[in-house]
Amino acid sequence: MNSDTGKIKIHLVNNDDWILGIIARQLLEIRDPEIAIDRSNKPDTKADVNYYINWQGFVKQPKSRFDMIWFSHLCGSEEIIALRKADLIIAKSTHGKRTLQELGFNPEKIKIFEGIGAATNEFKKINIGFAGRLCYKRRKGEDELWKLAEILDSRIFKFYLLGKDMTLRSFTDKLKQVADAELVKDDVAMFFKTIDYYLQSSYVEGGSMDIINAINTGTIIASRDIGFYHDFKTAEDFTYETYQELQEYFIRLQEPKLAKLQRAEINTWDRFRSWHAELFKSINS
Repeated sequence: MNSDTGKIKIHLVNNDDWILGIIARQLLEIRDPEIAIDRSNKPDTKADVNYYINWQGFVKQPKSRFDMIWFSHLCGSEEIIALRKADLIIAKSTHGKRTLQELGFNPEKIKIFEGIGAATNEFKKINIGFAGRLCYKRRKGEDELWKLAEILDSRIFKFYLLGKDMTLRSFTDKLKQVADAELVKDDVAMFFKTIDYYLQSSYVEGGSMDIINAINTGTIIASRDIGFYHDFKTAEDFTYETYQELQEYFIRLQEPKLAKLQRAEINTWDRFRSWHAELFKSINS
């Protein structure tokens, strides 16, 4: 610890403008009363910790008080020399740590960071499409569409409904109370370009015509084995008889997406910086 400031001095050895430079710039944003942090393309002999955000800068440099290396993957023997000389290695993954352990590195010398930011955080939802005029006999299965919208996680799924019918517009407005839903009035091409799955929830059908649109656009279909679907279904489509089968089908799609969403909650620059801040302070203790 620097006796003048009372802070541990962290020096980032990095002059990269690309990915590693982004990492270095994020670490420079650490705001902690116990940490002073700066950056240059050379080590600082007065620093408490020199953190090489790339191994190459450490190959020909002598050891300082405490040297850390950001490890991504092995490129050759020079990198191994630098890694063996370091006091602490920051690995990107358990795979990276295992790779080093197989080379004889002490696992206590290797830490795996928690969280890292990304260029985009807009989660891609699974889009389910429904099209056509509703029928007063309720043969279109809007009751099943409603139950499905209620049960599925709105963070994962979005419903697009295609049509100009006033009953469909009213139904969509109500659906928005339980799900992420949007009405597409007349842009059929955009509708099928947007959706991932076309749901024909009808109990009785002679067609429908939108099954042809789904086939022609290569859209995956979920339907009872009726109407046009009976003749045109393919191996990737889902044929069901009961609502429970339909629900289970989409729940199976939902579960891995939820796992990604949970992982995404961890992958933030805030978490990345706070993990490093705690590590830096632990080095000083």
